[in-house]
Amino acid sequence: MRKVAQFVLAMTVLASCMKEEIPIEPRPRPGGDTGIDTSGNDTADFNTSLQFSIVDMGNGYPNQLYFSLNDNEVVSLIGREEWDIAFKNDAETGLVVLNNAQAMSGWKSNYNSLESAIDSTGYGLGKKIEVAAELYDDPVLGDLSGVYLIDLGFSEFGLPLGAYWIEFPEINPNGYEIRYKKYGQTNIVERLITKNVDTEFVLYSIKNDLILQEPPSGDWDLKFTRYISILTGDNFEIPYSVTGVILNSYQTSATEFSSKPFGEIDLSDAQSIDLSSAPDVIGFDWKNFELTDGTSGTYTVETDRSYIIKNSLGLYYKLRFLGFYGEGGYSGEPSFEYQLLL
Repeated sequence: MRKVAQFVLAMTVLASCMKEEIPIEPRPRPGGDTGIDTSGNDTADFNTSLQFSIVDMGNGYPNQLYFSLNDNEVVSLIGREEWDIAFKNDAETGLVVLNNAQAMSGWKSNYNSLESAIDSTGYGLGKKIEVAAELYDDPVLGDLSGVYLIDLGFSEFGLPLGAYWIEFPEINPNGYEIRYKKYGQTNIVERLITKNVDTEFVLYSIKNDLILQEPPSGDWDLKFTRYISILTGDNFEIPYSVTGVILNSYQTSATEFSSKPFGEIDLSDAQSIDLSSAPDVIGFDWKNFELTDGTSGTYTVETDRSYIIKNSLGLYYKLRFLGFYGEGGYSGEPSFEYQLLL
């Protein structure tokens, strides 16, 4: 849903198995000013000065970084290949999403039981790729009824990670019962994924039969990661891999706000605009890719594009990106400045 001018890049990305852009030194938090924000939070413990940060996603973008604006640091690092599916912890819902950093896709088959699932005919035309913008409204696995075939996507080196048949026999306020088997095999694995109310999602690796936990929901605001977006034009719509920011789904919202210079944005501006909780509301297009020789190029950052973010504490921040390269010249090291608005 972004810039048609990036079509050539998108086609190149797809041809290379969805690989895209590439080398935290969190700065110590100085003492903050004292004040009370409009939501009633005592901000004496928060830094109100302009802050700078740079985060390193690693060569080839292997890492997903969970960043806290309050603490100006990465509070957790999880390898994007360490998990495959994520289970929502909200007791009222049954939501399971695929790891779209790996370009995962899925297809609801016509089988009624996992034991009988063998033939993947129909997958090619019926599969759906997990897209970040639709994670909560239209996930690939839908209502979790039936037997699905899921493709685990690609590694950071472009290698296929395999496919599995999976079903969800029971979902209740305490957790999810899952059964799965590797495509082409008969051995069935049964697991119970217990919900953890402290985090938004429980992460699970089908490949390694391993459970991982996100950091507590209130401890982070932004996740730097690769993910799948949709490029659209007059006669095409194509999924492609990008690198950017996904918003914490727990009481966190944001929007672009570029009608004023960054230095002039204040609390009244933040409180007068509508914010969005869409996962990719910040996204990736604060930078542009400019081709230099037809196949390669460089990234430039739109430093005049600013964002307003409201976190789970009710605090407002303004933020803008400054760069996408580290000192070694590698892409994948976003630098940015931000400030608490009081």
